[in-house]
Amino acid sequence: METLEFLKHFFPNGGTILPDSGHVRSTGYKTHHALNGLTRYIDYKCEFTPSGNCKKREDKTCCCGGCYHRCGYLENIFYKDLEKIAALFKEKTGFWSEKGCTLPREMRSTTCLGMHCTTLKEPERQLLALIGKGEIALEMYYTFFDCAGQGVIPHLENRLKKRLKK
Repeated sequence: METLEFLKHFFPNGGTILPDSGHVRSTGYKTHHALNGLTRYIDYKCEFTPSGNCKKREDKTCCCGGCYHRCGYLENIFYKDLEKIAALFKEKTGFWSEKGCTLPREMRSTTCLGMHCTTLKEPERQLLALIGKGEIALEMYYTFFDCAGQGVIPHLENRLKKRLKK
């Protein structure tokens, strides 16, 4: 969809376009994308029917149903991501596809990343809590785990990989 057409759907839902120097939950663009990107290690255990419908949606427990036909829980978009996000939005289905959300994880809302159909492992829940709390949680993590020299995101990613192997 063209960017201006997409904005007609986005702004009535209370959406905000952030400058690239803006912040979501006190995290800047680079940190926000890196932290959200770590959710690639989470097994959300999504299941779809052969026709492409979410199995949980059929029994009314799906988180995806709220996104169908609209922008879902997307509240803040960095200007740098606007064209890509607009191109992924379809008027009839929003960001929904037969395989789930079309948005890259880095661009999804904190609410969307936090929804899951089954019980998550402890490290997965901890990561989602960090994402939900933003920069304050990252600063505490940095201090607690002494990430000096490595940086918080790489340190967190290494810990997550090790803990999810078990």
